[in-house]
Formats: sequence, C-alpha cells, structure tokens
Amino acid sequence: MTKEDFIKEVEKRFNLKLEISSDIKGSRAVYKIKGTEVNNESYFYIKESKKGKPFWGFTNTIIGRLDKAKCSYFLVLLSNENNYCFSSDKVIELCQKLSYSEDGDFKLTLSYLGDYDNCKLDFDILFDQIKNSTEIIGKKEKNIMDKCQVVSDIVNAFKTKYCNYSETAQAFLETTIGAAIFYVYNLNDDQWWEEKVIVSEAALKAKEFCPDHIVPRKKASSLLLDKASKKELTKDDIYNLLVEKFCKIIYLTKKENASYKDKKIEGKDLENLFSFDTLKKMYKEHKEPIELTKIEKEDFDKKRKPKKSNKKKT
Repeated sequence: MTKEDFIKEVEKRFNLKLEISSDIKGSRAVYKIKGTEVNNESYFYIKESKKGKPFWGFTNTIIGRLDKAKCSYFLVLLSNENNYCFSSDKVIELCQKLSYSEDGDFKLTLSYLGDYDNCKLDFDILFDQIKNSTEIIGKKEKNIMDKCQVVSDIVNAFKTKYCNYSETAQAFLETTIGAAIFYVYNLNDDQWWEEKVIVSEAALKAKEFCPDHIVPRKKASSLLLDKASKKELTKDDIYNLLVEKFCKIIYLTKKENASYKDKKIEGKDLENLFSFDTLKKMYKEHKEPIELTKIEKEDFDKKRKPKKSNKKKT
C-alpha cells in the first residue's frame, strides 16, 4: 500500500481529513488527524517502503517531539507486502528494543516485525483505535489537572500557616508538597533548551546520566507557597509552573547530583534562570564546580542507550 492509498482510504472510510502537520516540526511524514469524533490532537507518522524488500526508517527526533506533545499518535509502516500500525505505547516499546543507525534513525526490516503480527494494519478496527487513543489522552490530561487542583488546594490552605511553622515543620511541608508534585505526572522535560539536552562534561565522559531538577522539589514547594501568599493559585497556575519551571531537568553524574542539593534559588531568579549561560555559570560556581555542555537529543540517546542488535529473527 502506498502512502497516498492509505490517506485516501482513511479519509473515505472514516470521514476524516489528514493534513501534513505544522505542529510537529521537521517531518512532512507526520499528518494531523481531523474529524468531529477525534476530540484531541492525533497524528499519523507515515513511513513507506517503496522498492524491493520492505525496509523502513523512522526518526527518533520526530518520535521525541510527538511524545513531548502529549498527543495521540500512530506509526504507520507501509509496503508492497505487509502494513503495520503501531500505537504510541508500541512505538516506545520498539524504540527501547532497537539501536540507532549512524543517521539517528531506527531501521526496521519485515523479518524483525515477526513478533508484531497483532500490529498489522486493520482498517476494520483502526477508527476505534484512534478514538480510544484520543480518549485515553483526554483522561490522562484530566487526571493531571485533577492532581494540579489538589496541589493548588494544599498550597492555598497552608500559605499562611507555613510562615508560622518551625523550620522542621516547614521542611516537612515542603517535602510533602514536593512528593505531591512528583505524583502529578511525569512532566519532566530534558529538551527544553532549543531541543538540546544539557549534561555535565563528567556525565558525558562517564556515560552516567542522573536527572537533576534545576529547581529541586523542596525549593519548588517553598516557591509555590510564597506565590500563593501573594495570589491564590489555580490548578492552571500549578500546571504552568510545573511545565515551564519546575519539571525542567539536566543530567549530571550521581556524585554531582548528590553534591548539589542546596541551590540558592529565589522567586525573582526564575525568570532568568532557564538559559544555558545562566545555568552554566550557576553550576560552575558550585563549591565543587560542574561544567555543563549541550548536545543533540540523538547523540545523547546513543550515549545513554546500550547497543542492541537489530538482527533478523529466524
């Protein structure tokens, strides 16, 4: 099946419209799914094998952007023999099993997909797959916002009492709210700086990558309580602060991460904190200086991920 045939069949059979996406940058192979029964953003990432034995390559960068968008998406592999449609969870599973080629793509042959017969393209169930996937994404988003509501209720309720607590009680409340932030959802973002990953030189050399929240959770808690003392925080305020400030991470070695827990970050620092030059200076001025650098996501994943074989299965 060709890409054109797939698009025509989807549009005709399900009364949907597929358009090349302007939201997911870097690929004309990503199509946005539009239709009255598709409630959330959904995409097809379509790769076609045109000649000879089926062979596909799909790009880690594009998968990363789709994952980061928190959207519903499907990887569609088309050929003159078998065709496949992988939901996002199956794509993640594939990525964990495959190794990279030199150009940063994941390469697949038909023989490798022997264990994925259940992912063969089936138009009879495809529309239900799309609907179910968008409903799952919608439920996840609702769960996130429900948890943000709880965090906002906590900080608004304790904003006055916090100032009158002992240091021990303040630290305990900060830890409690920090734990709540952790369980809101995995909103951690390591590609927030121009889609590059910031790592320490030592972590790169040792190939040991320990995620480090630029704003530690206890510090995030105290900053939330401080903001709530000036203005009551809504669930949207909490969500935006988590995404834009408190869930941004870089990577250090375990030793570096353990040594730098006492970051002196104030509320006024937040607006200027998230630039590479500012962070580089802050980490270098630590009592045990940490040198930061930035690398492409593909290069980072290659260094972090152990080599695995994509050999044909017999």
